[in-house]
Amino acid sequence: MLAIHAVIGRAIIIIAVILQSLYARLQVVLHHYVGAG
Repeated sequence: MLAIHAVIGRAIIIIAVILQSLYARLQVVLHHYVGAG
């Protein structure tokens, strides 16, 4: 049970990091697009 919780916790952290990275990249793209427009 503890191992499952550890895996889930680690997966949540990894997903959060990936989403944050994608969101930051999307923000840069949107800012560039809006700035160019």
